[in-house]
Amino acid sequence: MHPNTSSGFPYEPCLMPNLPETQQQQMRDFTNYFVRPFGMLIALLSFVSNSLVIIAVARKKSLQQPSMLMLSSLAVTDLIYAPYSLIRDVTTLTQEHMCSIDQSDESHSMSVLCLLATLTNVAVISRDRYLAVRKPWWYRHHVTKSRAMRMICVVWFITITITLLIYLRSEFQIQFIPSGIIISFVFYFVCFFVIGLSYLGIVLKKNQPRDALQVNGVLEREKRLANTVGLILLVLFITFLPGLLSPLALHLVGLRYVSAFEPFYIILLLLNGLLNPLVNFGRSREMRRGLGELFKCFREVQPTVVASNNLRESASVS
Repeated sequence: MHPNTSSGFPYEPCLMPNLPETQQQQMRDFTNYFVRPFGMLIALLSFVSNSLVIIAVARKKSLQQPSMLMLSSLAVTDLIYAPYSLIRDVTTLTQEHMCSIDQSDESHSMSVLCLLATLTNVAVISRDRYLAVRKPWWYRHHVTKSRAMRMICVVWFITITITLLIYLRSEFQIQFIPSGIIISFVFYFVCFFVIGLSYLGIVLKKNQPRDALQVNGVLEREKRLANTVGLILLVLFITFLPGLLSPLALHLVGLRYVSAFEPFYIILLLLNGLLNPLVNFGRSREMRRGLGELFKCFREVQPTVVASNNLRESASVS
């Protein structure tokens, strides 16, 4: 059987090209009945886990440190992307041919916003860890909660501005705005340059003299948190980066439609959003303690609500 490149089916854009027709149909069924539901499950777990990170940091004052606030900002990007991806998959599976290729400019902008926000937050977090390890005393006295909040606002302002420029270029064909591909590539390069330079500086950090015990104590704590961020960065390169570059690679090899491959690389992006909070909870005792207190609060509130409901029911009966 010769490879089928033009099947004539109404869902042809969602078929993998250069495959025999039978294999195309098998891969389509595998994608729609396994890959997409699996991605929806990861999206749901990502939404829940990142929500717990944000709630734990918001409730526990000891966690409201500059570094943890920045990690919470990173969790917000995953919190936004998870339901966006979930809604897209549900919409696709409820269509007649289970094939969605018409992505609106608003939907595309939402995806771009989440991707750019993830890279920007990781770049700022990496720079924060560089300063904390290289200048522990300066960091302790100058990087405050308010300064971290200002940095987070700057991150989201830059991300939203770039996303808006890409949207205006796509929607209204404004010529003086560079194309979205050029803007994204420049932005990606800057972010990865900051990330790489920051962690190179952390790796090359020389040990402090052992006579400054207090300095060493602060430095060890910051290094532990830097190691946590390093694991998040490793997850980024294993999951997020391949998912980010996959559409570009597919276009470079000459594929006209990438819809058939989209569920596979979106799973990588969602997996990044799921693993980040797991790393946070796994590496931070304070985060686990905050999560335990959160569930303890839920257990204490539930019997109270049940008791009040029983009292109201007994009063109404009498």
